[in-house]
Amino acid sequence: MDRWYGDDELRSSWCLITLDATLTEAETYISACEIGVGNTNQLIRAETFSAEAPAEEPQLLQAVGTEFDEHRYNGVTLITPTERTLRILRTRLLDCEAISQPTLRGFNHIAIADVIETYFETDWADWPPAITNSIASSKQSAAAEHSVSKIAGRSVEALWNARTSIGPLVPSKALQGTPL
Repeated sequence: MDRWYGDDELRSSWCLITLDATLTEAETYISACEIGVGNTNQLIRAETFSAEAPAEEPQLLQAVGTEFDEHRYNGVTLITPTERTLRILRTRLLDCEAISQPTLRGFNHIAIADVIETYFETDWADWPPAITNSIASSKQSAAAEHSVSKIAGRSVEALWNARTSIGPLVPSKALQGTPL
């Protein structure tokens, strides 16, 4: 091994999450979720969960809860693209009978779109292409039209890039987040 990794390089300061919520005839459900763990130096890891049908959503939500439990009350900030992302997650957790006492406590929360809209002459949807992913295929575009989440086509890597790019340019208080 050529390199020894110190604790600081692999510390988890942020838990980044993106969702794709799909609207069916009967209900809305989270069809995909990507969770990443990172810090100011690197995106340490990212994992994607998916639910092909509403019946699979409880397993997805349990996986998200397990990931959150690893970081809860450790000074980790939960970063979402928009405030709506968190509202969708809260609603789906509340509706999930497989999770008896869902909680998002133990994190501070930042919605990157709010920070960008407050401190820059642009918004999250128009953020530079180098930082956000675009939807490349028509299949993804069609899926995005039926998505109730505004973050279709965005990844936790794009979220991490946005957070690290704006970090030095905004007041530190804006990046502390709101306690959940």
